[in-house]
Amino acid sequence: MLDYLFHRGRWRIALDIGTDSIKMLQMRCEGGGPAVCASARWRLPADSPRAGEPRRQLVIGAVRDMYRSGGFRGNRVISALSCDQLRIKNVRLPSLGQRELEEAVRGEAKDRFGVEFTPDQLHYLQAGQIRQGTETFQEVILLAVAREEVESHYSLL
Repeated sequence: MLDYLFHRGRWRIALDIGTDSIKMLQMRCEGGGPAVCASARWRLPADSPRAGEPRRQLVIGAVRDMYRSGGFRGNRVISALSCDQLRIKNVRLPSLGQRELEEAVRGEAKDRFGVEFTPDQLHYLQAGQIRQGTETFQEVILLAVAREEVESHYSLL
């Protein structure tokens, strides 16, 4: 999975589109270890739009400028959704087998968020066993993202 970290040459460009700034970083393997070969940061103006087409155009222009002036090469990018786009909720479930747990997680996500998620939109972390009175439950953290959020971010890229 991390084989791209160990091949020769430049690595993918890491792109972080935050609420107050945009950051880009590209590394390469040099002398047997990682080295930064390009980086840039662009601070969004305080009065910049937070959403919609004006924000999108601002981000696109900033990334283009950063790419051109920062010494970046290639067009392979790694980017992540922002925390605002991710839905997070913790739930307590009875101790279940793996298959039953996955079904319960899908049901809880639908109940909590009001949306049915596909497997690539919903993940969970088992946080551990907890005791509530005399009963034992599994603490589970649900991580979900709406399809529209993924498509919007992909479109922006």
